[in-house]
Amino acid sequence: MMLRPGLRWHALLLWFATVAGTTWAAAEPPYLIDAKRFQEQVRRVAVAPVDVPDWMGMPTEQRTAIDVAIQERLDKAGFEVLPNTEYRAIEARLVEYLGGLAASDGTVDPARLQALREHSIREMLLRHRFDALVLPRVVRVNVPWSDDRAEWDGTKQTIESKGRGKYSGQIAALSLEIRFVDRSERPLYIGNGGLEVLQKREQQQLVPLPAEQLWQDEKRAEKAVTIALKSL
Repeated sequence: MMLRPGLRWHALLLWFATVAGTTWAAAEPPYLIDAKRFQEQVRRVAVAPVDVPDWMGMPTEQRTAIDVAIQERLDKAGFEVLPNTEYRAIEARLVEYLGGLAASDGTVDPARLQALREHSIREMLLRHRFDALVLPRVVRVNVPWSDDRAEWDGTKQTIESKGRGKYSGQIAALSLEIRFVDRSERPLYIGNGGLEVLQKREQQQLVPLPAEQLWQDEKRAEKAVTIALKSL
């Protein structure tokens, strides 16, 4: 049976700001404030490592490729970048303070992981001066597909299939979400780049792809960064 469409968070924050009698135009996604204001106000940014849930099984090489591509894209766009090594150092200290992230059964404790993320962000804000914090993460999404082809968040992918027929609906996939938040943790920019589908079609059903078939193309991760940050 095909998966029901999941919940996907779309932050659409539109407002008008008046400065010296001038009214700014409404923001256009992926910007959540007027693009000109963003470019004027956000010059120095701090970057967090890409956040990937363990169940996704993303190899270290893919994570590193995303981190490096983000750094390079921000450098090219003219930002002054505080690299994610600063964030990692804060995380390491907090993990030691928490006594690790494992629950009694040896698995990662979701409450400790959430506390780690929240406190890492807040300590970054306290320790360093920057205009925005860049928070990349990989998210699961449900996207439309038709005739064994999915297209979402600036990318497209042919779906592995078995059996003839024309079908359409929703398919599970992954996207890279890159958020910029200000020092009040208010979102300023949210860009998304599609990564890859998580399912294949067998006759009329969608079934999960085997884990070994995922993350085979490192260039898809790098392309997702380009798509998510193309408006900068």
